[in-house]
Amino acid sequence: MSDSKQYTTEWSFSFEALNKTISDLVDSLNIRDEDVKIASFSEPKSGVHKAHVNLKLSLGEVSIQPLTASHNLIEADVTYMGEMLFEVEGEAEKVVTLRQKISGVGEKIKQTVGLFNRREDLRWDVRLSPDVPMSISLEGGVGPTHANLLGIQLARLEVDGGVGETTVILPQSYEAYSVVVNGGVGSMKLVVPEDTNVSIAVRGGVGAISVQIPRHAAATVAAHGGLGKITMPKHLNRIHKDNDFISRGGVWETERYTDAEYQIAINFDGGLGSFRITIPEDVE
Repeated sequence: MSDSKQYTTEWSFSFEALNKTISDLVDSLNIRDEDVKIASFSEPKSGVHKAHVNLKLSLGEVSIQPLTASHNLIEADVTYMGEMLFEVEGEAEKVVTLRQKISGVGEKIKQTVGLFNRREDLRWDVRLSPDVPMSISLEGGVGPTHANLLGIQLARLEVDGGVGETTVILPQSYEAYSVVVNGGVGSMKLVVPEDTNVSIAVRGGVGAISVQIPRHAAATVAAHGGLGKITMPKHLNRIHKDNDFISRGGVWETERYTDAEYQIAINFDGGLGSFRITIPEDVE
């Protein structure tokens, strides 16, 4: 097989798998046009010392914010189709899961996506307590997601990208926490605030991925593999260059990184989409 033919086959396989993933998601929701519902869910924070929050998103726009003046660990208002499940386990260490019930029977992909495009009111509004240390898992759905986690006591964040634009504003923290990102179809943007110790591992997907870091932050970035473009700000010095055919990858680092009180460590394993590190001045 020639190099040209092999390249075409690899791309074809990727998009066939992508189409099946989207089809499996929308086919599993078992929804009809008359099924639009509104529900509210909550769980108190009394006696909870640690929490694991799992949000398995489905169809619609998603907003995640910190709670204010509330006795609850989590509050959620959801406008949805089909059936929602709100599951809580544990006492002092609580596991909370909000997800769409999967049935395995539903409309075909064209019917469901067409229905979604006509239902702009589908929405998840989720609010989380800033008073309880927690790990958060976001499993992307179909639609835009905006997560403002400023003020959240975050131990770990896992994000699986979906179909749609995703923006995550990370919390400020002296205590180091970890972020694991698996890119999806849509674009994804992470924003790291000032004075934060964080380790970010990114596996690229189809969509573009960017990480915004503070202008004067101490950072090290290792980026390897993938077909997309890799872009770094000028003040990150390239200290290692990959010896692959394309030679896009390598390691970049700010001056005096190892001596800094606050450190941002980023590792990118490439996909099809581009990867970019930005600073606030780069944002239009």
